[in-house]
Amino acid sequence: MLDDAFSNMILNRATIGEALSTLCEICIALANNRELVKPGGADCFPYVEGIQRLAERAHKPHACRNLPKPKLVAGTSTRSRLKVKKTRSNVSFVVVMAFESVSIADGTNNDDNDDNGNFICLLIQL
Repeated sequence: MLDDAFSNMILNRATIGEALSTLCEICIALANNRELVKPGGADCFPYVEGIQRLAERAHKPHACRNLPKPKLVAGTSTRSRLKVKKTRSNVSFVVVMAFESVSIADGTNNDDNDDNGNFICLLIQL
């Protein structure tokens, strides 16, 4: 779901720092939750150093200082994405973060639903 308010925060020089801080806080909180995410299983941004530099320029360097770097399997690329979606009247930013769950990959649908519910609950708390 696209969020125009979030996209407007990214486009506005006065609020881009707040938007980046929020994204970094979400990334770090999920990455550090060992009940949900495997160590090294957080893939939040395709280019961590670039996000950190952008946060510094937006005067919010502390929020993005300890971003995790994913442990990617050899030969694979990042699963995270930063996308721009343009329409005639609007520009929207899409942030795709990927997290490797601690639950067993061949678990039941109930396990998957529990994991999804736990991720959603944590996001709501943030």
